Amino acid sequence: MEHVLRLLIVEDEVGLRRSLARYFALCGLEVTEAGSVGEAHEHLDAGVFDVVVLDVGLPDGDGLTLLPRTDARRSVVVTADPDPDRFRGVGVIRHFAKPLDLRELRTAVEAAARA
Repeated sequence: MEHVLRLLIVEDEVGLRRSLARYFALCGLEVTEAGSVGEAHEHLDAGVFDVVVLDVGLPDGDGLTLLPRTDARRSVVVTADPDPDRFRGVGVIRHFAKPLDLRELRTAVEAAARA
């Protein structure tokens, strides 16, 4: 039996989060959603994820603070305000500015899963 990729989407914009969740579920991934840093910690406490799609600006803090728990190599950062130098400084390899291109994001998620 093939391993189903487990994806955690951490995004506070409900419409975007749900759209991404539907898209990746249709791609065959097992998707969990979080709207805040706190919710993400709860999900990370409860299980292991192959990849995390991570927003930076969340209502209860900076999404990048989750990187020690998610592994920057297996994370894809999405943000309305990209800061490539800051991202490199914390080990982020894959990041995208909103609005997102779903095909490019899917390619990045698949690459992060292989990391």
